[in-house]
Amino acid sequence: MGAGRSPRGLTLVEALVALAIFAVGAGTLVPLVVATARANRAAATRTQAVALCQDRLEGFRALAYGALASHSPASGTEEVDETGAVGGAPHFSRTWEIRALPGEPDLTRVTVSVRWRQPGIPDGEVTLVASRGRY
Repeated sequence: MGAGRSPRGLTLVEALVALAIFAVGAGTLVPLVVATARANRAAATRTQAVALCQDRLEGFRALAYGALASHSPASGTEEVDETGAVGGAPHFSRTWEIRALPGEPDLTRVTVSVRWRQPGIPDGEVTLVASRGRY
């Protein structure tokens, strides 16, 4: 041990240098945490949009083919919240289209799209397409 040095503890300068190194390291992690939180929110929104598309497609799938084909061509738009409820505080715009395929009298295509525009995350859209046959 050197002269004039206490056998235990740190000097004030050593403690301040250690604190400065820790602060610089922690400061570089803040943007990473913010970006991760934003990415998680965007992924959750995209997952909700896919679920809203699937919910609408399942509603059309539950119809008998004749009832579905009688709607062709048809389309619609509705503003829904994250649970799929119409009205309330809509965060999503869900559109659908039912069309008979040209040259395929026993086949109908259903397209459902969900768009969102929310602060803090990029705008986006998810589209699911399903075909439904008579048999």
